[in-house]
Amino acid sequence: MAIQHRYALMSSVIDRGVLSDYKHGDELDEAVFLAAATMPCNKEDFAQAMMPSMLTQFPAEDATKFREKMQAQGYDNMTIYKPIVDGKFLEWLRSNH
Repeated sequence: MAIQHRYALMSSVIDRGVLSDYKHGDELDEAVFLAAATMPCNKEDFAQAMMPSMLTQFPAEDATKFREKMQAQGYDNMTIYKPIVDGKFLEWLRSNH
């Protein structure tokens, strides 16, 4: 996956507070950057990571339609707002760095 997608994925995980245990003031542990650079991920992981922030930018009516489409594809509200990739990132970070 391209570096800009990995950066966006990592930023999204940070913004949601998933990496709070790895943040010290404004600094992140080096392991976070290593995990972001090496974690196996694909476009679906990227899309999942971006969903929560995208929904905040949509008008309410569009966000509702988007959620309905995602639910029709098998996503539930929990998955939409707490993407599976969050756990995947943490597991990779803890296991490999």
